[in-house]
Amino acid sequence: MPRPAGGPGAEFGAHLRRLRVNKGLTQEQLGKYVHYSKSQISHVECGDRLPVEAVALGLDRVLDGRGRLLAAWHEARPGRGSRPPAVRPCSSEQPETPEVTDTVSFAAALQHLKLAAGVSYGDLAKHSGLPKATLHDLCRGKRASPPSTHTVTAFLVAVGVTGEDLAGWLDTLARIRVPAWGRDRLRRGAESGDPAAMHRYAEHLREIGETAGAERWRRSAAEAGSVEAMIELGTAHRRAAELDAAASWWLRAASAGDATAMNYLALLAANRDDAQLAEHWYRASAEAGSVEAMHNLALILDDRNEPEAAERWYLMAARAGDDGAMENLAAIYRARGDLPKAGIMKSLAQRRRAEG
Repeated sequence: MPRPAGGPGAEFGAHLRRLRVNKGLTQEQLGKYVHYSKSQISHVECGDRLPVEAVALGLDRVLDGRGRLLAAWHEARPGRGSRPPAVRPCSSEQPETPEVTDTVSFAAALQHLKLAAGVSYGDLAKHSGLPKATLHDLCRGKRASPPSTHTVTAFLVAVGVTGEDLAGWLDTLARIRVPAWGRDRLRRGAESGDPAAMHRYAEHLREIGETAGAERWRRSAAEAGSVEAMIELGTAHRRAAELDAAASWWLRAASAGDATAMNYLALLAANRDDAQLAEHWYRASAEAGSVEAMHNLALILDDRNEPEAAERWYLMAARAGDDGAMENLAAIYRARGDLPKAGIMKSLAQRRRAEG
């Protein structure tokens, strides 16, 4: 009995959910790409709220929405027509964009974009969702380390940088994020045979565009025992519709006790209409601590008319902060005629959503 979607962002949320499911991603995994929690992704999919434009753009890119998801965001947002200002051509009096080689010059280049766009810090804060203090630090090179991809994406979209230009700026950010001495240290750690170091080095190579090297090190990391690399390889195979290969890597990660891998195996089994295997992996994942699996297992038990067992797992998910489980508990209590308890659970769910 999942609660229905509603609110002004319902169509955007439904579109997002379709793309996510088609990609074979859980809410938790998708959230990691845009620095959102599982709960925040859930709120967006339910239509309870809209993300800022930078996040909508990021979701469109991650899910290969080809601009359609971003278009749906523009249709759903309040105050349609109030788009962020586009970058205008620089006048002859403005300096050329500085060469970007390190964190300081990157900040100078962002300051140049702000001047070229002709926007104030107040406007940037409004359109990017970033605090003015963060924007000041970003443009003045006061940060001790390179900013996050999420922060820079929000800034760039707010000044009108999109598409290939946006990708180019993010590639530049990735190149300067780890200085030369850091790259050498990462490589030495990977060559030492440490699985975690191999995975970190693979991530670095991916960020700077060395895809082939990144894939080699990620596979080496997985074969050496990196559970995170195993999950990523499984996800890559899932995206390529290589389901047996995906299951093989997720099974190795699940054998190491990883709850996320167990949940992925459950989703894969459910997509194959193997209800018994799906329930097995949902239960294993739930017992290993996956809140999403707790909720999904409760839904299965609920549909099978096992209300007491379903209630137990809904309660566990609700105690972990899952507002959807709270809503479903409220429905169970309401069906029993326990209206006070249903009201309390409904209020808790609403408070949780408000907290984000």
